[in-house]
Amino acid sequence: METIDVQGPYNMPMSPYVHGPAQLDIIATDSGILEAYSCFRWRQRVLTPKTSTTNLIWFSADLEFVTLMLEHIRVMSCSALISVVYFVDPLNHVSEAEARAERNEAERIVGDISMANLEFNAEVITLSELLKDTMSYSSEQYFVGENLRSYIEKPSCLDTQIEALESIRATGL
Repeated sequence: METIDVQGPYNMPMSPYVHGPAQLDIIATDSGILEAYSCFRWRQRVLTPKTSTTNLIWFSADLEFVTLMLEHIRVMSCSALISVVYFVDPLNHVSEAEARAERNEAERIVGDISMANLEFNAEVITLSELLKDTMSYSSEQYFVGENLRSYIEKPSCLDTQIEALESIRATGL
């Protein structure tokens, strides 16, 4: 794992984003976006840009909250890339057309916020399906938000796999 260089005398809080790898993806949902954004900004201000890269990836289903936060982020003039994935859960809508209409409305509203270094995607998908493609379970990802952390799957234990237990019973160790 590559180390990170810090410029200047700073008090560094003990946290994964400080002591994490030089290349870090901070991934958050609405419940963790404030912490994730502060981690992201801290790394942008303090770490040496030549040796470190930090990306902020935010999954949200709340368009009003997204627009409020993006207005704030725009005023703060962040220079690094922020990816926002607004997802419309198809299970919460009566029809596919209604879900597509909400997705299109989100793209229109966020498109009105002129902000450099913003990558915005709106998709009709559930959060669990969206996370399947995102989670690599590497040390270069930091997940923020209880809602998001609850989706992190852990490897199956031997005692919960029925096939493994039956195999041990049949053949022994």
